[in-house]
Amino acid sequence: MSGDDRLPSLTTTGGAGGFDAQLEAVRGLAAEYDAAAGRLVRLGGGAAATLVDPTLVGSAPWSPATFAAAEACVADLNTGPTGLPAGAAGWWAQAAAVRAAASLLEEADALVADLHHDLRHLAAYQSGWLLGTLGRAVGLDADALRPDGSAADLRGLAARLSGSGGEGHDAGAALEAWAMAEPEQVETLVAWAPGLLEGAWDSGDALPTPFGGRWYLPSVGVAAGVLGLWYVDGRAHVERVAATTSRAPADLAGGVAALDRVNELSTAERPGGNGTIEVQRIGSGERARWVVLLPGTDDPATRPGEQDDDVRDLGTNLRAMAGQSTAYQRGIEAAMTDAGIGPDDPVTIWGHSQGGMAAVQVASGGRFAVEDVITLGSPVGAMPPVPDGVRVTSLENERDVLVLLDGLPNPDRVEHLTVRFAGGGTTLGEAHSLAEYARGAAAVDAATDPVVRHRVEELRASGALGAGEPAVSWTYRITREGVG
Repeated sequence: MSGDDRLPSLTTTGGAGGFDAQLEAVRGLAAEYDAAAGRLVRLGGGAAATLVDPTLVGSAPWSPATFAAAEACVADLNTGPTGLPAGAAGWWAQAAAVRAAASLLEEADALVADLHHDLRHLAAYQSGWLLGTLGRAVGLDADALRPDGSAADLRGLAARLSGSGGEGHDAGAALEAWAMAEPEQVETLVAWAPGLLEGAWDSGDALPTPFGGRWYLPSVGVAAGVLGLWYVDGRAHVERVAATTSRAPADLAGGVAALDRVNELSTAERPGGNGTIEVQRIGSGERARWVVLLPGTDDPATRPGEQDDDVRDLGTNLRAMAGQSTAYQRGIEAAMTDAGIGPDDPVTIWGHSQGGMAAVQVASGGRFAVEDVITLGSPVGAMPPVPDGVRVTSLENERDVLVLLDGLPNPDRVEHLTVRFAGGGTTLGEAHSLAEYARGAAAVDAATDPVVRHRVEELRASGALGAGEPAVSWTYRITREGVG
């Protein structure tokens, strides 16, 4: 905690105020133009019928001049340059122009993003090639990082890079201090990492081959998946631990508090609870809705070849970021089925750190009707987007460096709202803690920003945030089998 009781300020991307929402609004304007054109066409049809209206035609012998004038006026409505069909054509032309402008803006935005990505990747690749060549000259071979190498070579490289004893500790402390002081540079370095790694690995070849070498790593997600090959995913073992009663989250702060309660079951002092999650049922029968609470990583420094039964480890982080199936995800799904969640039952999943990544995976898996995902400090920007119809609300502490490890901003989509808050924390752990995210959640609950309020109201309307109703809860422990 920062010690400051004031609620932090908020900034948002995506959601009802994001780029995609603005494009939707523009296309909605085009639809209104189409509707106006349709109304004019229908009016024109009525005007045409007026030309042969028996009453009007019957008046011709009695007032030929007036009849002729009326006929000419009605005919002009259908054929003249200012008539109804011409007006409809104008509205349709404006609708087409608005749609074309929206599509052009969307395509230009995508083109600029692709160009920026390719230029960054090329620069990173060239830098990695140079560093890899220099490293080989002094005996630091980046090939030791490749998953087709040996774990012994990898551990040897890590030892040489980190030093030993007090030197290694000092280097780690200096790295943490730099990361906390320069989060933008951390995000840039992570974004460069795939190209750096690809270039370093290719530096043993005769010529550089960016975008087409043996180890093409176009994104952080792909690079994470390749590095994840160092780890055995194994099989999920799911054990129901207890059944209790609790209360459904009534607001964002209440949801974070519930998640923190589950998180406390698997701490450094209580490693026997590693892998614990909770499934809540609110209500019963056809009106039942479900909440799943997923804490974060238990073992963030897992070394290749030294995995145990902790399913929430570094290897799972890497595989999840790549969008690959993990034993943790499969264990969560098995626990949800065991608790009684059917394929059409509405589900909200809360996840902190790795738990948020797993929540996105479950929502994308298609086995359950996940309506809302709420992530806290989760690097989900590099993960494949969730299917349409799933709302994602991501809270990020501006001082939380770990949320930057995806190297990308979260998608700017109507259904994915990212709320960043000016939180505290002087260390990586403090800034990433649920204590800080509780402050951020309280700020969201109290926010007057219309984009944030719109999302909170959506969560209330869907039942993701209720009235603190009683809930039946089951805790499960998920572990990994098939390692060692």
